[in-house]
Amino acid sequence: MPRFNAVKWFALAMLLLATALVCAISTAPANAAAAAGNALTQKQEKVTDSLGETFVPRDFQRMVTLAPNLTETVHFLGEFDRIVGVTSYDNYPPEVTELPEVGGYVNPSVEKIVALKPDLVLAFRGNPLPVINKLKELGITVFVLDNPSSLREILEQIEKVAQLIEAPDSARDKIDALRKGLDLREKAIKALPRRPRVLMLACCLAPPFYAAGRGTFIDDLIRLAGGENTFKGKGFAVASAEDIVVADPQYLLLPAPPGDAKYRQEVLAKLRQYSYLAQTTAVKKGRIILIDEDILTRPGPRIFQALEILARELKGVGV
Repeated sequence: MPRFNAVKWFALAMLLLATALVCAISTAPANAAAAAGNALTQKQEKVTDSLGETFVPRDFQRMVTLAPNLTETVHFLGEFDRIVGVTSYDNYPPEVTELPEVGGYVNPSVEKIVALKPDLVLAFRGNPLPVINKLKELGITVFVLDNPSSLREILEQIEKVAQLIEAPDSARDKIDALRKGLDLREKAIKALPRRPRVLMLACCLAPPFYAAGRGTFIDDLIRLAGGENTFKGKGFAVASAEDIVVADPQYLLLPAPPGDAKYRQEVLAKLRQYSYLAQTTAVKKGRIILIDEDILTRPGPRIFQALEILARELKGVGV
């Protein structure tokens, strides 16, 4: 596994900061997510995407996914064999490397997509609107999803895709299991006597430090895991030295390259170079929580794995 580098951190930051830096896709109507709440258990004739367009579900057989979380969603639903094209950022499931690439997340190629003869393109916030519009002009069905602000919204998006592509009953069982897990988590955190303070640094180990704030699914992840997000900013924004010192996080949560046993010590060494981080409880006590970058930062089904990991790390922490 190659060592994580600055270029990949930048790509990760661009993906995380989609809501703030990309205006490619408009916000969904307020009732769109609610309409999907029980998509598989209550039969609906149409599915509404985040642009407010409605679609009739059918058995799509040639899908192109324009973001890794969408590929992982289709895989989670048991329909990976219907995907015929992905982006250059896709790396899960492992067999995704055998599929043709259609370009990057922010620069997919219309020509490469069209050449694959898809009957459905799944798009996401950050995919260029001109590309989406061009594909529609060519008669290709394009279903667009917006950046979710909570794990409930991620689950609702999974349900929408499941309904749209007429996923099998086994997909409904998986979705129901995730929903039950969230319900149990909501009940569990209400009984917590206190919540450890957590700061999630989204990108890089040098200033400026971007943190996950209000209105992000990472903020909701921390809440559901039993923590309190110390960053009060909105979206993914720069956390100043004053922000960090005043908040004094007890834990730092960071995305990390998988399988790198030495990375924790590297992280601590770099963070200690900055006095305002070195004086936090998290760094003093070595409380650095590292979660596979792809599991932690992609708004797809594997975010629920991140929730379980974070909840285990925070359980029973002393103040």
